[in-house]
Amino acid sequence: MRLSGAASGPQLATRRRDARPAAAPRPLPLLRASPALRLAAATQTQTVTSQVDVVGAPAPASEAAGSPASQPAPGSSPDDPFVWTSHWWPLMPVSYLRTDRPTPVTLLGMPLVVWRDGKGAWRVFRDRCPHRMAPLSEGRVEADGTLSCSYHGWRFSGSGACTRIPQALDPAAEAAACSSRRSCATAFPAQEMSGMLWVWPEDSPAAAAAAAATPVIITRRLQGAGRTIAEATEAYDAAKKQGTAKGKPPRQIDWFMRELPYSYEVLVENLLDPAHLPFSHHNINPMLNRSGGGPMPMRTNAPASATTSTATTAPASSEPGPGQAQAQAQTLPQHYPRPSGPDAEFDFVGNISKDGTLAFTAPHLITYTYRLGPGAEMLVELFAIPVAPGRSRFFTVAVPPLPGAPVRRPPMPPLRSLTLKRVASILSFMLDPVVTHHRMMNELLDGDSVFLAIQDELLREIEASVDRGVEAGAGEGAEPPSASTPAPADAEPASRNGGGGAGPWARLYYLPTQADNAVLAARRWLEERAGGGPFRAEQRRRLAGSRPNAAAAAGGSSGGLELIPRGSVVGGAPSREGRQAMLSRLDQHTRHCPACRERLDSIRAVAAAARAVQLPLLVALCVAAGAAGAAAMSSASLAAAGAAAAAAAAVPVWPAVALAVLFGLAWAAAGWVYGTAERMTQQFTFVDYVHAERN
Repeated sequence: MRLSGAASGPQLATRRRDARPAAAPRPLPLLRASPALRLAAATQTQTVTSQVDVVGAPAPASEAAGSPASQPAPGSSPDDPFVWTSHWWPLMPVSYLRTDRPTPVTLLGMPLVVWRDGKGAWRVFRDRCPHRMAPLSEGRVEADGTLSCSYHGWRFSGSGACTRIPQALDPAAEAAACSSRRSCATAFPAQEMSGMLWVWPEDSPAAAAAAAATPVIITRRLQGAGRTIAEATEAYDAAKKQGTAKGKPPRQIDWFMRELPYSYEVLVENLLDPAHLPFSHHNINPMLNRSGGGPMPMRTNAPASATTSTATTAPASSEPGPGQAQAQAQTLPQHYPRPSGPDAEFDFVGNISKDGTLAFTAPHLITYTYRLGPGAEMLVELFAIPVAPGRSRFFTVAVPPLPGAPVRRPPMPPLRSLTLKRVASILSFMLDPVVTHHRMMNELLDGDSVFLAIQDELLREIEASVDRGVEAGAGEGAEPPSASTPAPADAEPASRNGGGGAGPWARLYYLPTQADNAVLAARRWLEERAGGGPFRAEQRRRLAGSRPNAAAAAGGSSGGLELIPRGSVVGGAPSREGRQAMLSRLDQHTRHCPACRERLDSIRAVAAAARAVQLPLLVALCVAAGAAGAAAMSSASLAAAGAAAAAAAAVPVWPAVALAVLFGLAWAAAGWVYGTAERMTQQFTFVDYVHAERN
């Protein structure tokens, strides 16, 4: 697709689209309320359900006996409101979880606990004991494969059923108490896929059936890689038991996770914004540089039906046959999570590639496809997860070369760009790819964290003011966009930026260029289908219930529900302590990640050892220097007295000097090791990111 317009402007490179199936026109629900951008959609493409084993609470007896066929969850249709709890969410990489104890995780404001039962299945419960609401994450995984609450010793099976109440007077009383539904812990459907634990955070009677009928939103590339690596790992483990295994075990998918101090909505905006990369992440790699920032054409892709393909497409109401499914799988792009494609897709001219595609599959998947040359393509998969108001979770993934597949190494950068720092980075990737990948991702996220946290603070305060009935943006020059406002020639229609029930962001943001088209699409989806965000509806209800009258609301009273503590400046520059909290790699990543935590412990052990030997080396240096000085003074005094024979019998000076030099070098080396280890420790704990100092 080539952009039309002035010949002098940057254009999208023409690329083949025969890799995309000739499916029925798929609607773009993000743009439904924008008539100027609404695409015709005659039928809706069918969704292929993933064949996975869902682990969760057992279905009620009424459902097990002759219940109707399970249906996908509400919100799965492009025209339905999105239900935040009726969705498969990526919760935590399996490699981050411990098998010997429960792990607390928060999702959508709900405290959850993850643990592995005696059968090796991962379970997800609400982090609350039904006895007296003690957190189950403080409990224990017992030898019989149950989860016990450490407060009173109640035990629960993987389904959530209570199996032990020590306080019961006799076995009959215990059995009666355990048979009550009120004794059960709340269990959610969960499954493991591609090295990630996914959860369906709904506990209704129909949750298990809806979860089983709804596919996980994950790219074809990642799902296929996870399946291939799992099969290779299983074969290697079987060969190892037989003593016939050769070589190293297959490399696993490397998931990176970081907890972030700003809301899900702001994180999604940031991930859908390639225009900020050369400025916010200047000089992180040779392709990102402030001098490379400029116009970024970004246009919505044509409907899938406008393309040609060798795949056969059945009517939308029918299920694909085996041959059709195989042809469809061979022609779908790698970044597609489903046959109908993403919810919104844009071609853009970027800094990494002049031929890129940005796709958003609501609510959590963002992909970048960079075409680097004939047959060379790079796919970046990003995940945005709502944790709580003002908190989100970010995932990205590095897929290793698949077992048996040819290894394609990336092209080396030009020699003129091979600085000492870049050479060290390349060597680090070769020697320690996982930790190096995580260190570079931490640096990338640090570049955005401060101003995204401040932006989120401002937005949440203004949203709270609007929900209390206070006019947003008064006195700040913010005006709602109108059709009469002239727009740049390369901008999308004015109706995209405001109107139609849009939130306060539409009055506060000024988005005149195509570079923000993907951000606008995501915001439209949030407003039109998802209630403005995962926590907006609840905030409105709380503020409405706390408002005694309209006069109090106009005066700014929130009934004790203020989002910002009194005395702080909303949107102000953070203090030193605030910056450390916003950029804390230790709290946000390292304490969760086993690879980085192990590396930090090793570096701290080296630093402690270097510090410990410095004092003995200093004492030895002083002793050797003193002995050398004494020997030198003795030789000098004997020589001055003319006692040649005595001088010949004196202790030589050079051995003591040599020892002093040796101990001095060892002491300096220990100091260098300690200092280097301390600087390396900062890479896992806190590194301040000051844009003014990055040249």
